[in-house]
Amino acid sequence: MKFQFRRHQKAGSLPAWPFIGLGVALLAGLGWIISLVPQRWIPPCGFHVMTGHPCPSCGGTRMSQLLLRGQVAQAIHMNPFFALIILGLSLWFLTGAVARLAGRDFRIEVGRREEKWIWLALGAAFLLNWAYLWMAGI
Repeated sequence: MKFQFRRHQKAGSLPAWPFIGLGVALLAGLGWIISLVPQRWIPPCGFHVMTGHPCPSCGGTRMSQLLLRGQVAQAIHMNPFFALIILGLSLWFLTGAVARLAGRDFRIEVGRREEKWIWLALGAAFLLNWAYLWMAGI
């Protein structure tokens, strides 16, 4: 995996960071809208209701509300996997935006072999997060 800062070229492939930023902004907006809704109107997790166990994304609403309030440590405790994914994507966006303001392009290049290992690591982290949610009783 290579992290590269190159001189900006007007004719080239479109970078990913603006779309990452748009996605993070949409998630933040949705989280903000949900925070305005009274808690009694937010439906419980259907998986949790049926099985008594948390689903892989249980605590996600509370985690997003904690992130929006700047309570990062509590958000990571609530759902580590998704909190770290959102924080990582936010860092990617900020790095790309700052690089662009400096007249550079920020690129992440991943080889095919590396891509396979990244997906395996994300899958393992997803399952470990789910086990953590079960043990923590989230």
